[in-house]
Amino acid sequence: MNDKRNPHTRGPARVIRRGLRAAINVIRSLARAIVRAHERRATIRGLMALDDRTLKDIGLHRSQIRSVVEESLNATTPPDVPNPTLAETTSTTRKAGESAANDDDFESAA
Repeated sequence: MNDKRNPHTRGPARVIRRGLRAAINVIRSLARAIVRAHERRATIRGLMALDDRTLKDIGLHRSQIRSVVEESLNATTPPDVPNPTLAETTSTTRKAGESAANDDDFESAA
């Protein structure tokens, strides 16, 4: 007797595998869309929390926030790469030994 698999079972198994693969791809696409929507909302929320002076300093008007965020996310984010949120991109890092007191000096000089 031949060791090959039954040809009648290969066809349905292949169809099932293809169907599962397609379903997994749909789920991945939905997950990416959910993540991008969350990132978009978080970025918009973060920018909306800024005062008008700060927005002006970065070259934005409050009415432009949504369109700039949409344009930025659509232009720069490949589908499989998560986009950093506003909190991650605007966090400040201090050099070793630098304290928050330096921030107060900057504000008083302004």
